[in-house]
Amino acid sequence: MSKGMKTILLVDDEKDIRDLYRNELEERGYRVLTAANGQEALEILFKEAGLQLVITDLRHPKPDGRELLQRIKKERPKLPVIINTTFSEGKKDKVLLEAEAYVVKTPDLDDLFKAVNRILGDPFCA
Repeated sequence: MSKGMKTILLVDDEKDIRDLYRNELEERGYRVLTAANGQEALEILFKEAGLQLVITDLRHPKPDGRELLQRIKKERPKLPVIINTTFSEGKKDKVLLEAEAYVVKTPDLDDLFKAVNRILGDPFCA
């Protein structure tokens, strides 16, 4: 890992999405850890003290994204979370408002990268 490289935990149960996002984020200089469900994400969360950001879908198994967000905010309240999902109705959900950003999945990843840039302050990600 190079000096200054930031670590992101990416949680999504769809392998194709995980692979696409991981590749795109790694091309932008991030170290990306992936999890297919909430349980894997929690295991990484407790092992990796150096996480700077979590990007999670809402709908994945054991626990889902809402529960994962609540656990993160309880265990590591300063760790920022981006909700990245195909479901836009959650934007006003009280629990989800605890996330630093809410991005609706689209084939164009610009909105996600803008949110990452805003949170991590990395101009090359804009």
